[in-house]
Amino acid sequence: MDEDVASHLASLVDAIYRGLGRHCAAVLDDAYLVRLYEMARAFGDLSIAWREALAHPSGEPFGPLARVLDRAFAEDESGALALYAMAAIVGPRLLVSLRDARGVAHDDPATVALLDETAQVTVRQLRELSSLPTHDEGDDPQWRSRARALVDELDAGGWSDSFGVSGRLPPPV
Repeated sequence: MDEDVASHLASLVDAIYRGLGRHCAAVLDDAYLVRLYEMARAFGDLSIAWREALAHPSGEPFGPLARVLDRAFAEDESGALALYAMAAIVGPRLLVSLRDARGVAHDDPATVALLDETAQVTVRQLRELSSLPTHDEGDDPQWRSRARALVDELDAGGWSDSFGVSGRLPPPV
């Protein structure tokens, strides 16, 4: 796989790991805190694997993704908005990016295995969200507006379907 594509994927995983890890301890809802912590740990393990797979890891998390997670935590202390961001915004876009990258990595078994592991961890983490109790945050118009703003932020940056890979890397941030 092209080193630029692999570095980009590593920066996506790292943005999730750092974003969740940096903020989850301040979450007020205990169930959400535990889920976010476990999610951070899973993406932390992936981040290490991606860095080890790269010849020259950049160490920079993907800016647009990092900003969305920072904003989700800043605008909702319960952690619900961060969980929503992972389940409905970040996770699906990451999975599309991984699928696209798999299409260009078919000749490298180690990279294909890492792509598959990243996709499996992502899906497993998203499935774990379904076991959480809900608090009807979505009934609050202000909360829905904040959630929509996260989607709009990525859409405005050109990341409406994925975080890029197939034929395009991220624009300069």
